[in-house]
Amino acid sequence: MTEFTKHKTGMKAKLLAHKYLIGEDYFVFQEDTSQPPIDLVAINEHSGAIRCFEVKTASYRSKDGTLINRCLSARAKDLEQKMKKYIEILYVDVDTGKVRIANKTYNL
Repeated sequence: MTEFTKHKTGMKAKLLAHKYLIGEDYFVFQEDTSQPPIDLVAINEHSGAIRCFEVKTASYRSKDGTLINRCLSARAKDLEQKMKKYIEILYVDVDTGKVRIANKTYNL
């Protein structure tokens, strides 16, 4: 996979994530730098709840088709500690458009 293809796939995942969150009644704000610790910030238009997301393109194991789980970058983990707010991983399957938000299982 060329670097351009990876970039294009990542951008498609971010756009699909953006569309999904808008459909869930969030105002969505995108990063404006090349390698941010957070990809999207979403504010629920009804409750005002603020959520931070790192978007990951869903990848599957060839052996059994299960999702390969990713972890936050070190920069994102550090920011999460400073903000005292979870940064959620949002998986996007660019082929099907399916979006899944990973469950958090650790304490800040």
